[in-house]
Amino acid sequence: MDVIRGNKHFGEFLSLFIFTASNILASQKFFPLSVAVLAEIKRSLSVTSFIKYIIDLPEKITILVDQFPIIGRLISKLIANLMKFRHLINEISGKEKYLIHDPIFTELLAYNDYYHKQLSNLTKQLVALKNPNITRQLPFVISNCLTGEREGNLPTYNLLSGCDEASISLMSTALPLIEKRRFGVMFPNFIESNRFTG
Repeated sequence: MDVIRGNKHFGEFLSLFIFTASNILASQKFFPLSVAVLAEIKRSLSVTSFIKYIIDLPEKITILVDQFPIIGRLISKLIANLMKFRHLINEISGKEKYLIHDPIFTELLAYNDYYHKQLSNLTKQLVALKNPNITRQLPFVISNCLTGEREGNLPTYNLLSGCDEASISLMSTALPLIEKRRFGVMFPNFIESNRFTG
């Protein structure tokens, strides 16, 4: 990527790469098998790493603003995957015996933890940019990854921390009924955890 970065077609190349990343996430299959979940975590981790690469570029703001409708959907999908992986791991650990000695399951847990940390770091970096064009779109990213679970996740909380009062108001009033209920479940937990973590 660094070889073509100075090229005038770099933006078009990144667009194609973002589209490919979107297709990678769209084609994921979720089965409650350690090997299958591990493969999907690695796929999600590669997309997370690519978005982090974009955020680290000097021309990141132009690229992110131009491509944020797609990148935002990718981030929503990555957060939704985080929840799916958690459920699948719980399902696998309930079914399979002797998981403590299973090296694939141990690797799965390690990759899942690493993926969670990388995704949390990505969302924190995104919010730290404080770009008004990106900040205005955060409610739509958040609304796409609301699951209705009481147990929140750090990447969503990081995105919520970047929202202003107008964005919070938009999510609590203008979302469709199901998403509004899910937001109503999740937001008080965010407030509670934010009180302790700042």
